[in-house]
Amino acid sequence: MDIQNQKATRAMDAARNLCGANFRSTGNNKDVYRADYSTEFVGDDVDAVQEIRAQELEQIGLLSYASQVRRCGTIQLYNGIPQRTQCNRRLCPICAERVAQENAQKVLRALKRMKRPQIFIFELRSKCRWDLRETLDDFRTAQKTLRRRKRFMEMVQGGISAIEVPLTRDRRAWNVHSHVVLDVTDEFDPLWVDDQWHGLLGSRAWFVPHRDRYLQPWNAEGFAKYAMKAVTRCPQPSEEPSQASLEHLLQLHQGLQHRNLLLMWGSAWSPEVEED
Repeated sequence: MDIQNQKATRAMDAARNLCGANFRSTGNNKDVYRADYSTEFVGDDVDAVQEIRAQELEQIGLLSYASQVRRCGTIQLYNGIPQRTQCNRRLCPICAERVAQENAQKVLRALKRMKRPQIFIFELRSKCRWDLRETLDDFRTAQKTLRRRKRFMEMVQGGISAIEVPLTRDRRAWNVHSHVVLDVTDEFDPLWVDDQWHGLLGSRAWFVPHRDRYLQPWNAEGFAKYAMKAVTRCPQPSEEPSQASLEHLLQLHQGLQHRNLLLMWGSAWSPEVEED
């Protein structure tokens, strides 16, 4: 065996080790391999899921985005060293699942730093389907303003805010809301917080205690996974997308681009999560 073939064999063995038992080649490119991401969100046939999402993105004019999604998750050789590609795009099923799992672990670690965690829901309904970005910015600004008020800082030592952006039941607007865990003190007054939240955003805003307001150690992991679930930020790909579902995808892309949906501060803050 000549030196070139020996290098190729070592590179393929390294790719197999990186991918595990699910190593398989993709297409006609002998230097590209795809890892098997078998998860509840993505499913077993990752190639098909990525291709469906890429086709959806092409239909709404995001050609470069689609190309990145197609390549995501492959193992490519750089100077003979196999490396797994990650597009880190929000609408990529593989990256959405990976980020959701990573953020759930960050939330779980942050919950362990809290002394008296209580869960609440902050909500803001948009005016229509095409103002997601403006509504999200108003929501984030109001949260920042609230947590910097003197009385709030006296009542709350830290917190976690995980934002979700589902459509309302009539699908005419967005129900921007966040699952918020507050590390409260004895002086905490939810009625004051409710009054301040409505004062900042008006009649389209709500502040309510979560049905499991008093977070216990036994349900912390379940809460972290639920709050960071991928599906509300990255809808499931559809082989036969309707015009409405394509519009939904485009609105999510335009509304969430460059917007951080996970915030931690105070006793919950860690350097691994950047504060906006």
